[in-house]
Amino acid sequence: MIGATVSLLLIGGVTGCASVESTASSNQNQVRINLPRCTLAAAKTSGDCIVKVFDGNALAAAQRSEQGEWFITVPTDTVTGPRISVFSAPGYEPQIQALKINVRDDEQIVLKPRIDTRGGYLTGVVFKKTEEKMASGVCGIENFLANKPVVVNRARARFTTSTDNLGSFQMELPAGRYAVEAEGQSREVDVPHNDTLFVVMPIN
Repeated sequence: MIGATVSLLLIGGVTGCASVESTASSNQNQVRINLPRCTLAAAKTSGDCIVKVFDGNALAAAQRSEQGEWFITVPTDTVTGPRISVFSAPGYEPQIQALKINVRDDEQIVLKPRIDTRGGYLTGVVFKKTEEKMASGVCGIENFLANKPVVVNRARARFTTSTDNLGSFQMELPAGRYAVEAEGQSREVDVPHNDTLFVVMPIN
């Protein structure tokens, strides 16, 4: 059973863990959160969007209904926990959004085709990590870290950007291996050719 569809407002924007009383019946311990529909602009192939959600602990693929609606199911007591949704497709510019509790039926993400397909996209999120345990799950994001510098190095090349209000960043780079640094954390990543890599930078 998928469980009840959530019809709550995400109080406090996209930061902080908060337990919530479920309006579902007592034998349902999961609820469904809908995501916007996703389409590819000027699609020349039969490809489709790739939709994933990051909750501070794992990056998981969203499910899709027979009606073409993207959704995830989560434990009822973690429903207000901050999450990031990532919309991507090979050959297209990715988009990152905060996962919203309420999504309009006509809400849609449209991915634009890339002009230069020789490189790829490095996207990611910088956030303060937490392990707040709840009755049926764990909230992994205490808050997103906005306006933080992100430095990407490769040999003698150096690229810089800053996180937005979601703690997320996005850079178009030549394909290859890079070192990513943010808030004292560093890791190596491989930017794919004509595709998107999503990296998480947890700060304890």
